[in-house]
Amino acid sequence: MINGKQKFLVLGMGETGFACAKWLNTHGHEVYCFDTREQHPNHENLINLGLPQQNIKFNLSPENFKDFIQSDFDFIVVSPGLSPESQLMKSISDFASTNNIKIISEIDLFMHAILEHNKANSTPIKIIGITGTNGKTTVTSMVRLMCEYSGLKAVAAGNISPSALTVISEFEQQNKWPDAIALELSSAQLFYTSELKLDASTILNITQDHIDWHGSMQAYTESKLKIFDFSEQIIASDEQAKEYGLNKAWIYTEALPQKENEIGVNEVNGMKWFCTTQKNLMPVDAMKIRGHHNVLNAMAAIQLCQSVGLPLEPLLAALRDYEAQPHRCTYVRDINGVIFIDDSKGTNVGATVAAIDGMYRNLVVILGGEGKGQDFTPLNESLQKRVPDGLRGLVLLGKHKDLLKSSFHVKDGLFANSVPVKEVQSIEQAVHEAFALAQAGDLVLLSPACASTDMFKNYHERGVKFADAVEELARTKGEMA
Repeated sequence: MINGKQKFLVLGMGETGFACAKWLNTHGHEVYCFDTREQHPNHENLINLGLPQQNIKFNLSPENFKDFIQSDFDFIVVSPGLSPESQLMKSISDFASTNNIKIISEIDLFMHAILEHNKANSTPIKIIGITGTNGKTTVTSMVRLMCEYSGLKAVAAGNISPSALTVISEFEQQNKWPDAIALELSSAQLFYTSELKLDASTILNITQDHIDWHGSMQAYTESKLKIFDFSEQIIASDEQAKEYGLNKAWIYTEALPQKENEIGVNEVNGMKWFCTTQKNLMPVDAMKIRGHHNVLNAMAAIQLCQSVGLPLEPLLAALRDYEAQPHRCTYVRDINGVIFIDDSKGTNVGATVAAIDGMYRNLVVILGGEGKGQDFTPLNESLQKRVPDGLRGLVLLGKHKDLLKSSFHVKDGLFANSVPVKEVQSIEQAVHEAFALAQAGDLVLLSPACASTDMFKNYHERGVKFADAVEELARTKGEMA
């Protein structure tokens, strides 16, 4: 793809864009960096790389981009934050097509570096790709741990952070390369990627998310499905295999497996076991993480690793030791018998439905934020099902709380004619209102089903602020940390 020293434009100066600029500059290419914002913290970092000031531009817009973008660029590297549906990207795409400029992603550059390394080494690096609406980070970190338990030096990178090119730069600088990379890929990364070679890949699930970025559910689905075009081995649930005609996939199923290389679940005397067609492997409850969705995540991770030749025993050992990721249904603390759970990473409807369905106590749910153009009907249906099973209350906050109220048909402050709904302006208020609605033995679940950027920097900050508010509430109740 890259031949000699070439001319690159990097669009977006965030973590991904800066990693691209740094790597390209280190390899002697001519690099230009543009951003739509007025200023960016990485501006000074780019100058420190040695980039000329005239190669760095801000305030890029559909009206002025032709003043900056030159027709002799060889490549335009697009950061995943830039939607193809935006007027700017539509204009840039037309310009690139007219001038024979190739639009690529950070993942394309990552793959180029991997292939160059593999040419010079007898043992190629295993690249395992993971995408899906929910569970990507969990399965990516599971795969990394399973590879390590199998005796491989492994790293996780991509959408999980650090960026793919950040880890490549570290490998090159230290001249220490891993045996395997678990690569988390978002739909936005896949959209702009054209050069990728994966030893194995999976799509964990596809539910509504990022519709505002992609423009439609069909476009979002098509971006996810691209991962299979790049992959030697495909891992899929039995339902996916039927839906997409994946006849040669490594299958996992919630039922008993039917073929030799499948993995599934067997129930014996009320205890669920991971199993093959030959034997039970380990109790599902031997995992430290809980929830129906994590059973599926675990089986996907096992199949990904088995498909690239790793033995089963160390994979199961890793699964027993695996700890939950931050802000993914993690315990915060108990206050007077009320347990607070942080699922701030539940930024879409599918994630929140999975979290609610995986909880077996009475619930108060904190919801809301930036809705991202989602249809909240499935969340409404999930909450309706919980009403007879102890849905104590809903607490709504953020930019689109009115949209949630409308989607949930809230009337006179009640959901389903019986469940109290409270509206708040801050995460601190949300914690206090949720605690007031809960009773001893209940769970308070922060699982917003929305992005966090209307009120916070990211979901991590939202989760931290939630935990801080819970700790402050505990102090007011006279409880020690």
